[in-house]
This record gives sequence, C-alpha cells and structure tokens, in this order.
Amino acid sequence: MQFNILTLFVAAATFAGVSHAYVVELYSGKDCTGDTWSRNVWDNTCAYEDGFKSFKLKKHGGAFQQMTAYSRQACAGTTTFQGCSSGVNSVGIGVCHNTDSGSNALSSYSSGGPCPK
Repeated sequence: MQFNILTLFVAAATFAGVSHAYVVELYSGKDCTGDTWSRNVWDNTCAYEDGFKSFKLKKHGGAFQQMTAYSRQACAGTTTFQGCSSGVNSVGIGVCHNTDSGSNALSSYSSGGPCPK
C-alpha cells in the first residue's frame, strides 16, 4: 500500500476532528498558589501528575467528558475532585478549584449521564 501526502493529511484532519483534551493549569498549593504547570488530559485517559492541590481549567474537553482528580497515581484511590470538563454544569474556565487534598492523577471519561454539580 502506498501513501501520499493527501492521504496522510486527510487521516490527520479526521483524527484531529474527533480528538479532544481538556487543558488544566495545575498548582502545587491551595487557592492556585505556588508552582504551576499545564497538562492536557485526553478524552478517556488517565494523566499522572505529582502533587497538585488546586487547578484552573484552561480549555474544555470533548462532549460528555467528566474530569476526576485522584489522591494516587493510576487514577485510583480517593477521589479529590469531580466535575465536567464541558457542557452544562461544567467547570468554569479560569476559575480556581481546590482538591480535597493532594492529588496525583487526573482522568477524563465519557458519561452520558448528568454532570455532578
């Protein structure tokens, strides 16, 4: 099978059209203080991050995507925050949110149900 530039461009454009990520700015301290860094969390994935205590949503994710922060890596253990990354009741862009305690992972997963308030 031989690929040409047009075929690769169409494939890339198709993938880009269905791929989404929410983007967060993470903070080492409560109330969005301390060291800061950004992270993309792709739909239906788990993103490992060490030691954040608050965050701001910078970009909404795909439709029906919920976001959850966890105390441990591997998106397991105690849930420290839960909300939607897009849609009705979604987390507001640029609004600081504290997690219940130190967090070490973020997930994005699809849910057809209502967003938690």
